[in-house]
Amino acid sequence: MNQPRPAGKAIGGTSPRLGFKPFVYGAAHAVVDAATVALLFTALNLHSFAPLARCDAILLYSALAFATQPVIGLFTDFVKKPKIVFSAGIGLVLASFLFFGNLPWIAIALAALGNAFFHVGAGVIAFFFTPGRASGPGVFVGPGALGLGAGTLLGKAGCLPVVPFALLLAAAGVVLVVMKIPPVYREREQLKVDTKLPVLALGIILVLIFARGFVGVTSGFTLPKGLLTLVLVSLAACAGKMLGGLAADRWGWLAVAAGAAAVAAPLLAFTGGVVWVGAAGVLLFQAAMPVTLTAAAGIMPGTPGLAFGLNCLMLFAGGLVDFFPLKYEFYHPPFTLAAVIVIALLLAGGLALFSGKLKPGAGNRESRGR
Repeated sequence: MNQPRPAGKAIGGTSPRLGFKPFVYGAAHAVVDAATVALLFTALNLHSFAPLARCDAILLYSALAFATQPVIGLFTDFVKKPKIVFSAGIGLVLASFLFFGNLPWIAIALAALGNAFFHVGAGVIAFFFTPGRASGPGVFVGPGALGLGAGTLLGKAGCLPVVPFALLLAAAGVVLVVMKIPPVYREREQLKVDTKLPVLALGIILVLIFARGFVGVTSGFTLPKGLLTLVLVSLAACAGKMLGGLAADRWGWLAVAAGAAAVAAPLLAFTGGVVWVGAAGVLLFQAAMPVTLTAAAGIMPGTPGLAFGLNCLMLFAGGLVDFFPLKYEFYHPPFTLAAVIVIALLLAGGLALFSGKLKPGAGNRESRGR
């Protein structure tokens, strides 16, 4: 039986057994992100997109990959078949390769939609690996940063290894479909966590995700461009998400998520152009992501697909500043410092609304795949 914990150490304590399956889903996530991002940037380079068209293509990809996820999430919650949804996503990515040579816009759109379908379908399942806890979602979302980094590196080099990607995607699809998963959508309370003022808590979570997307765009201006920065920041983002979920379940959501963000503030604001300092800030800043994902799903336990999609939509909305010259107005260390401190305060305020007790059915037995 789950024992109550102090408010603010919400849903903490000893994490349910994680197992290897979330790591397999995380690896598949990395492959999907690498394939779709590599296709995007290779298309931009090989098809000689004009500067404005490049911007439009990246915006199209981002909008389809992120902003469509709430709708896909609602569909997933309706049919309650997340394996079908992520399989459709892999199929769309594979189909995008067929159009890459002659119809790059169609290829980019299919790849982006495939990415969105995969994220929602597999992301819903990740919630059920550790119901009411952040470990499973953290292990799933983390490797996506590695895929993003690898795809960016390949794409900007004009390299899209279609056959290897197709084989990896097909293999990932087969493994994930065959692999047994915990019961999903079995009961409405399966993912629920106790929350005071749930509407306010959800509103705070969505606002701070928007702010995280905004700061993610405006905080990297002090770091040098180059391979070392791309590699270290990708590794840091992956580690931050994975370790953040594990640590939050062990030592408490509020302490880990808000505390890590507070420590990240000066590191992100005052890197001094030192890549290691910026990477450390990214690692700490990303630690909250699995917590906010799980918290949203806990407030909306009957619609985990919608919860996952809303997180991604708000992240996209916050990152839209990247497409406007206005972003340069925020390229100042004091702004970054203040913004990340505000995010830490929002995390503390939002997570303080969660009680320290798991709902029945969100315990260890639900985390074990059958």
